[in-house]
Amino acid sequence: MGQRDKTRWPILPLGSSPLVSVGLHQALTPIHVMLNDPAGPTMGVNYLLPVLMMSGGGQVGAGLALFLRTKSQKLKGYIRDSIPVGILGVGELLMYAVTLPLGRPFVTACLGAGVGGILATLFHLGAISQGVSGLFGVLIVQPG
Repeated sequence: MGQRDKTRWPILPLGSSPLVSVGLHQALTPIHVMLNDPAGPTMGVNYLLPVLMMSGGGQVGAGLALFLRTKSQKLKGYIRDSIPVGILGVGELLMYAVTLPLGRPFVTACLGAGVGGILATLFHLGAISQGVSGLFGVLIVQPG
């Protein structure tokens, strides 16, 4: 593993969904560029991006739980239409249409993202380039 920086951000996904909800997650792009620099302290491996990818996973998890628990056909329709997009890495649809208006599901999505971020940290996941999250994010993430 060389002299890679072992700094971890396990608590960051708890605050990642609120950042996404107001669009401030785009402000992290320069940090991702610095972390993907091969001459940088992490030797080109971005340990922050997999942790932040868990934010979308938390939204999808909360959406799936709501889909299974709710009896409202209107809400099920919103969730059914938003889940495929969320799996592909765009969690904003689930966030704005489902979890954020309901309140509690948004908090549980943040907590789920926190657990995912802790697991990403424990498994030493790192992204080797910048890209999308979700299902296709698996292509740029490597362990160790």
